[in-house]
Amino acid sequence: MRAFAFAAALAAVVACLGASSAIPAAKPKLQLERIVVVMRHGVRSPTASPEALSKLTPQAWPAWPVAPGLLTDHGQADVRLMGDWLRADYARRGLWPATGCPAPGAVAAWADGGDQRTRVSGQTALDGAFPGCGLTAPHGPDDQGDGFFSATAQGVCPIDPEQARAAVMAEAKGGLDDPALAPAKAALTRVVMGDRACTDEKACALAGSSRLKTTEDGVKLSGPLGTGATFAENLLLEYAQGLPASEVGWGRADAAAIAQVMPIHDAEADLERRTPYIATHNGAVMMHAVLAALRGQPALPGGGVGARLTLIAGHDTNISNLSGILGADWTLPGQPDKTPPGAALVFEVWKNAKTAERFVRVAVVYQTLEDLRGATPLTVAHPAGRVDVPVPGCADGPSGDCRLQTFASMVGARLPAECVGKL
Repeated sequence: MRAFAFAAALAAVVACLGASSAIPAAKPKLQLERIVVVMRHGVRSPTASPEALSKLTPQAWPAWPVAPGLLTDHGQADVRLMGDWLRADYARRGLWPATGCPAPGAVAAWADGGDQRTRVSGQTALDGAFPGCGLTAPHGPDDQGDGFFSATAQGVCPIDPEQARAAVMAEAKGGLDDPALAPAKAALTRVVMGDRACTDEKACALAGSSRLKTTEDGVKLSGPLGTGATFAENLLLEYAQGLPASEVGWGRADAAAIAQVMPIHDAEADLERRTPYIATHNGAVMMHAVLAALRGQPALPGGGVGARLTLIAGHDTNISNLSGILGADWTLPGQPDKTPPGAALVFEVWKNAKTAERFVRVAVVYQTLEDLRGATPLTVAHPAGRVDVPVPGCADGPSGDCRLQTFASMVGARLPAECVGKL
């Protein structure tokens, strides 16, 4: 019995030792080294005038406090709150001190000079993050196209119209008028038309069939999908701007209704912006700059070597292009728009202090629809939304991170060689 007891005890010890050897090694401690933030501008007015929009609907669209396509004061306030949040949140993550001004060269920025909404948003984000520090967000000439943000339209990276058409139609497996969008289209029709019928294309802009136009400058959807996407986004902008409930969708579009119609906008954006052939061309220059910034190399037209923060102030199109290049997608809790006003696609570089290996993490940081509408301050108790974005085909680091070298090689190989390094 004693021999049996001793043998059992010895076996237990051996088993325990074997089990302990199977315990995974502690994850290496990583330090945040730098971030690249690609931010959409804040809430703007619709790009078409109320008069032009009203020709497409039975009822007139509401007036806005600014001219078409301009950043509003409310939108600017939301962007300032996002800048303040990014400063505080990344201070907690160890990127920089919670107060004071950054060291010279620690921040680099570039905004799209082609639009007031991007120029002002870039500057406002910096002012919100580093108030009183005198940082500026450089940009190209006012109201002129910038190939950094629109490589196809500016002739920096033209597309082949036939290849573009084939690529978009291949993505549109259900057709341009995908039956899966029927519930969203019905919900949008109820908002736009009220109790009026929508059967005649001449009387209802949401009737008929969708069409696709492709040129070297890019692709454009029209008909129910293109017009519906515009209507859906305008309803979201009305709500986010804080317009009275009676003016948001003529009193027929609360937050739930907006969530019901936004799949039309998402579908249009996926085809026009995230289709890989389109995304890799229009986003080539910007993604090349992102990769350079992640390595600490010169990245922006305005400079930026080794910056801890590289801020790019652009459009939802740019975020969609980059997501298409990555092959990544996401949904945002509390926010029916995948690329809402003020949202930021953030690329983080984390360094292993012992091995000097670097890893990339990607996330979307955003304000919920209600936070945009209320211009709600963002705090630890009421934080901004954050969704981590896995990069398909790249999870060779700890916790599913992607090694920087792997990330740069994989993503860089997707960019048309003739479009890289032109700016």
